[in-house]
Amino acid sequence: MRRFSAVLYFTYSFSVWAFSAVMVFASEMPVPVIPNIAHRGASRAAPENTLAAYRAAAAAGANGAECDVRKSAGGVLVLAHDETAKRTAGTDKKWAEMTYDEISKLDAGIWKGEQFKGEKIPTFDDYLALLQGTPCRPVVEIKEDGIAGQVVEAIRRRKMTAETAVIAFSAEVIREVRRIEPKLCAGWLYSEKLKGTAEENAGRLHDFFVTKSKELGTPVISIRHELLSEKLVQSLRQAHIHVWTWTVNDAARMKTLLDWGVESITTDQPDVLNKILAERRNAVQFYPAAAQKLLEQGITEILFIRRFTFTANHVYTEYVNSKWMPGGGICALDLRTGNVREIVPELTRNGVVMSFDLSFDARKIVFDFKKGDKDGYRIYEVNIDGTGLRQLTFPEPDEAELVKKYRNGYHHGTDDTEPCYLPDGGIVFATTRCQFGVLCDNPDIFTVRNLYRMNGGGTEMKPLTYSPLSEASPAVLPDGRILYMRWEYIDKAAGNAKGLWSINPDGSGVAEVYGNSITFPETMIQARPVPNEPNKILMLGCSHWRNNTVGTVVMVDTTKNIRSPEAMTYITDDVAAFAHDGFHFRNEKGKWYHEKSGKPGRLFRNPYPVTSELFLVSHKPKGLEWSQPDGYDISLLDKTGKTTLLLKDPAISLWSAYPVKARTKPPVFAGQAVDAGLAEQGLARCFVSDIYTGMENVKRGDVKYIRILEQVPRKWSERKFYGEDKSGMAHSAIGNGFLSVKVQHGVVPVEEDGSAYFVVPAGKAVYFQALDKDYRAVQTERTFVHYKAGETRSCIGCHETPNVPPNTSGVPKASQRPASVPAAQQGQTAAKRVFDYDRQIQPILDKHCVSCHGGQETQKGLDLRGQPAGVYSVSYNALVKLGNQKQLLGSRRFRNEDIASNSIEYIPPYQLGALSSPLAAMLDGRRQTSLNDAKVNQYAAELSAAHPDLKLTDAEKLAVSNWLDINCQFHPSYGGRLHEKFQNEPDYRPDCGSGQ
Repeated sequence: MRRFSAVLYFTYSFSVWAFSAVMVFASEMPVPVIPNIAHRGASRAAPENTLAAYRAAAAAGANGAECDVRKSAGGVLVLAHDETAKRTAGTDKKWAEMTYDEISKLDAGIWKGEQFKGEKIPTFDDYLALLQGTPCRPVVEIKEDGIAGQVVEAIRRRKMTAETAVIAFSAEVIREVRRIEPKLCAGWLYSEKLKGTAEENAGRLHDFFVTKSKELGTPVISIRHELLSEKLVQSLRQAHIHVWTWTVNDAARMKTLLDWGVESITTDQPDVLNKILAERRNAVQFYPAAAQKLLEQGITEILFIRRFTFTANHVYTEYVNSKWMPGGGICALDLRTGNVREIVPELTRNGVVMSFDLSFDARKIVFDFKKGDKDGYRIYEVNIDGTGLRQLTFPEPDEAELVKKYRNGYHHGTDDTEPCYLPDGGIVFATTRCQFGVLCDNPDIFTVRNLYRMNGGGTEMKPLTYSPLSEASPAVLPDGRILYMRWEYIDKAAGNAKGLWSINPDGSGVAEVYGNSITFPETMIQARPVPNEPNKILMLGCSHWRNNTVGTVVMVDTTKNIRSPEAMTYITDDVAAFAHDGFHFRNEKGKWYHEKSGKPGRLFRNPYPVTSELFLVSHKPKGLEWSQPDGYDISLLDKTGKTTLLLKDPAISLWSAYPVKARTKPPVFAGQAVDAGLAEQGLARCFVSDIYTGMENVKRGDVKYIRILEQVPRKWSERKFYGEDKSGMAHSAIGNGFLSVKVQHGVVPVEEDGSAYFVVPAGKAVYFQALDKDYRAVQTERTFVHYKAGETRSCIGCHETPNVPPNTSGVPKASQRPASVPAAQQGQTAAKRVFDYDRQIQPILDKHCVSCHGGQETQKGLDLRGQPAGVYSVSYNALVKLGNQKQLLGSRRFRNEDIASNSIEYIPPYQLGALSSPLAAMLDGRRQTSLNDAKVNQYAAELSAAHPDLKLTDAEKLAVSNWLDINCQFHPSYGGRLHEKFQNEPDYRPDCGSGQ
């Protein structure tokens, strides 16, 4: 019961009149928020259907005043409920038999009391004129057929279409109103006698109302309250039907109906209902002392979101798998009075708002909204006063087909989330329109969000980023760049590489801001620049799973080492995220302990820096679970970690507090010069001034080439609806400890002075390896950059940070020549190559190894035959086993993507790949690896001694070392059937072009 009480509390909390053009049942019909409708006016207090009753209704606090409309003999519309005037005016004549001149002489008030003697029967236009421009809106019941057109025309003449609702028992009348004026709210009235209880009839009535709602083209059904049950109201709300009811005069029944989720109650006693609604409004706890601190900063109002706490099981899946608990919306709090104003209740009351942004001039709000459990989030914009609502993004044209194809526990259509205004008038947002799947999601339910941008009108949508994994929480930095969270794992543990990055609004210049090699907190998200502190960023630190985006508040100083924890200051230093899941809290003795419920301590979300020392936060106090639906308040947080409560709602959680105050607009990015010819080819340029900068213990002259690699995202079209091809966390097996397909785009030369100048593919997740003369990796860049087509990027060296000065010893040699085009490695025929163990490595084993390690001869128990075995092969499984036991394949432990959490700190040169592998040492005739590890080097020496006659060609050696350098990938793509049981299928382990 608590949940639905909270939902309705927000539905009826405040009387704000605004309308939306939400297309329900493909209509243009807006649905006004009218929680309190006075039945025929305040008919307990004054004669029904008279102007006195409507004045009394307004005085009693009614949001709407219902009238009954009939037609007189002369064609004038009058207010009357019964077919005759007998009950209210003392004559047996029908209204249709009297002219209005006759009707105007009747006394419609004396029956109610002497004080109403002489009260006239008003015309419909009199009624509209009385209510026009007031907070009490017209609710018009059409009592007879054939007058709908005249009623609508009268409303149009008064220009009251947007503020009026029409209701009728006649389905034909509702059809007629919908046909004549689609932008006028029309609701169908319904009553019947039940056989059995309301609860027993809930299922039948649900099906009936859903069918009727679609048939009539209206989402509004006004149902006699005796027919309602909690089950029916809940199910109709889930079906996006607005449940109104009538005529309710008992206070206890009113409360029950509101708790169930009824949106509008018609009553003879609007004063009683108004009191109940006021009590619910007053349940909000406002703390003026905290508000005063914001008022002193010149802030008089804040925006915030009402929303039940998300229950997602991962930090990046809140939009995917949180329990569907609609209700709430966007609100504004007046810090001077404590009054709360709902911005667009007519849209958001039955759905979920996840995030919003305020325009730089503080006049508009852009927000994401999910209207139903099976719908995707879409982006809307509204003026801050609630007017001008418009939808900016819509489902893809093939959205229904996407859902049909890819449904797997989640609707798997597209989602548009977390919009943010840009200085140039555009909007950046995180969206699944890239149609990628999360690589470590074995059940294949989760989707990937990349950053897209669009203009202020919602058109010219295009991608800014090309990440194989999710991105989130874009915000604008003072210099106009976009700050955002990026999740990645190139040869790193899957859970904890979620740092802060930036990008220009045109998609160029992507750069690390902080945390790309910081192991904990695993997630750095909801980051915002600190006012007047250009080098400071406030962010939220979270774990990866079992809970969604709640954690600890951290300040980052980017003047310090951006790959060191020293740059972080924990504002809330009693809570941390030092594990893959759950939270860490300090006990009474100051020691940390790991806990997963969240009860022992505070938790936070949505930190907003008001100043460098004062922050707005969503806050869960000690004692509540992290997922408590109504557990989060809005508090002030100071630099010492002290919280001061500002606003608490006992019915629902509060999020995303944001000052309503104009901000200085950052400069509009002028745009980088783009080489149009290069852009047409889908290429960009990269310049490295000195690759040795940042690489310790690498002798100058040892690096001869740069290898260009790509981490490939997994498209929805590569999903598989059978389970045999899975391996570890991967839905589509790629290799042991390996989740992502990698593709090579060739190598480019490095000059003697360490400089390089070359072209790279644009719009792809590209990373580099520094190679020696034999094309073996000295160092691997365990992150990626995506380039905008036609842009030119430069870097100083390898593993540089922003405070590393450039080498000014001379003009780099590479700058004096044209950019190199990636070429094939010597002994290979193509620059671009996929990695296919079956077709590239197994033939080498067949030629040189199987005679001793396979079939009848399996020396040392090592079988290197190529027969399929599960999702891989006999030889691959054997080599990996030895790799795990004796590091045969080189140092792979800290390159394991198929592990939840592992150190992702910087690894020095020579520690990974072929140079660290005893297998490669044996093939090259070397007796030791590049590792300072006696056991590994002893193993390498033993292997070399045991294989003195093993002679591979240079091309064969390169194939193996190349394979080791990219971390031992097996399959070349996510596509096709991989498990041995599918050997007879036509798409079994397809040849993707080996690129020899």
